[in-house]
Amino acid sequence: MPRKRNIAPRWLMPLLLAGSMVAAGLAATLVSSFQ
Repeated sequence: MPRKRNIAPRWLMPLLLAGSMVAAGLAATLVSSFQ
């Protein structure tokens, strides 16, 4: 179990960054499409 804790930050940060970028893109497309 402790190993997962040490490995988590390696893929968790890039995953969060990619997720936030995708969410921002989707939000931008939704706003532009509604306007």
